[in-house]
Amino acid sequence: PWHLAASETGGDVVAAERLDIALGALHRACLSLASHLAPFLPDAAHRISAQCTPVDGVLPESRPLFPRLE
Repeated sequence: PWHLAASETGGDVVAAERLDIALGALHRACLSLASHLAPFLPDAAHRISAQCTPVDGVLPESRPLFPRLE
């Protein structure tokens, strides 16, 4: 997706369409993952779903799913 995004920034319309398709597939994969994780990690599944659910057409700011262990 990074190469497609760079090409889109340069004005490549085909890359923009391919980027939309790739990001849509990744979005659906994250939602599917949340659904499959729900029985085992309900809190994490909820956080994934919340980060992948648009509010007024915009996804919320991303946050780490699990806190970093130091």
